[in-house]
Amino acid sequence: MSDTGDAYRGVVVITGASAGIGRAVVRRSAASGYDVGLIARGEDGLEAAGAEVRREGHRAVVVPCDVANAETVEAAATQIESELGTIDVWVNNAMVSDAVSQPRHDRTSRIRAGLPKYSLSKRLLCGQTCNCRIYGFTAL
Repeated sequence: MSDTGDAYRGVVVITGASAGIGRAVVRRSAASGYDVGLIARGEDGLEAAGAEVRREGHRAVVVPCDVANAETVEAAATQIESELGTIDVWVNNAMVSDAVSQPRHDRTSRIRAGLPKYSLSKRLLCGQTCNCRIYGFTAL
């Protein structure tokens, strides 16, 4: 439960929570009565976003994590559930771009083929974790 007597709505987990749209969703979720699990790679932004949640009177669990790694996503979900309780809402917002790190010909061929190398798999990975947590299934 939240630290205040305000209307408690549950637990939300937000990936990409350290900046941009993810940070805005963090603020809105806390203002709406949610305790928040924050996941992103940027530790400074995560800590600042967690502080914003706490100022609203709700609990925040900050977990630095790269959503490309299945084990760290699962560990983050486990940590958040152990500290906040059952996850009610999961927002997949982590922004992924590998274009800078790939050779130009590789980027071009993937763009033409319409096959983002990482973005889709990361969303599916996080989606599998959140569905298993919210609906009580065992991850495959």
